[in-house]
Amino acid sequence: WTLDWKQQGIEEGRREGLQQGLQQGLQQGLQQGQITTAREDVLLALEIRFGAPPVALRETINRVSDLTRLRALHRQAILATSLEEFAAGLSEADLRPEEAGD
Repeated sequence: WTLDWKQQGIEEGRREGLQQGLQQGLQQGLQQGQITTAREDVLLALEIRFGAPPVALRETINRVSDLTRLRALHRQAILATSLEEFAAGLSEADLRPEEAGD
């Protein structure tokens, strides 16, 4: 019976590991979806206000992976009086290439 008990424990551990992996994957997917949507919101606000933003600016915004920062950029895109003013408000961190793994 110890073999059955051991096998049952292994199966239970696999199920728990699978469930945990699925939950983490779902959470990461949801977070990535929020980041993608926030980037799109910033770009759309700029496009509505000032016309299509330059490619370099689009690339810069698409490198930002912090949701809080993207929300601040969205607000900045709405309140800026020009595309130049918006671009001037980008921080050094926004201008750096995204780190591998982000």
